[in-house]
Amino acid sequence: MEGSLLLQPQVLLLDLDLQRREQLARVLRERGFTISVMSHIAEIERWPIGQIVVVDDARFTPWWAEVGAARVLVLSGTAAEKTQVYNGVPCMWIPHGSDPDALIAAL
Repeated sequence: MEGSLLLQPQVLLLDLDLQRREQLARVLRERGFTISVMSHIAEIERWPIGQIVVVDDARFTPWWAEVGAARVLVLSGTAAEKTQVYNGVPCMWIPHGSDPDALIAAL
């Protein structure tokens, strides 16, 4: 039933890796997320206020917390997950080799 569908949070996906970006965007859309997909920070038209930011580790900065992100998920080159909080915004590092379900679970 349409009325029973949960409204998923909006997601800003910012990743230079084209193949991974396309795969994650497809999976997120299939799971009902509204997403904006970019490869560079300069492409962002408005700050992600209240949104979840998914960003590759090269584009991570605690600045995301300052511009209104509700949560930040970092696609990391490390093998381990970690979580830090910047200005009250949780930031979680997800290893690059993780499948899209690991990202979905963190959302």
